[in-house]
Amino acid sequence: MSIIKRQPKQSVKDLVDSIYKFAVLLEGQKEHEAVDALKSAAKKIDSEDIQSSGFQSAIKEVIDSYEGEHELSAYLLKNPGEDWTEATQLSQAGSRVLNLANRFFKTFK
Repeated sequence: MSIIKRQPKQSVKDLVDSIYKFAVLLEGQKEHEAVDALKSAAKKIDSEDIQSSGFQSAIKEVIDSYEGEHELSAYLLKNPGEDWTEATQLSQAGSRVLNLANRFFKTFK
């Protein structure tokens, strides 16, 4: 069995794309400040080198948005259920962003 490792650039692209998809859903919830913060962080993540302090601070901003001022963790459902609802979409999109950001954050240590 062979293991295919992801390229860092692809992981960055996945995170940025996921942030923008989550932001679109959050706009429907009138979370304008959170959307602006996430989009700003996504631009930094996309433009900075992975090893730079700017990249690391942008990742931290994304993670902090879940517990800090924006409390985006409220959109994460523990058991989303079988029905496909807007809440389920928000939960899955938000979970993806948080998981990808946490993976990058763990590499900084």
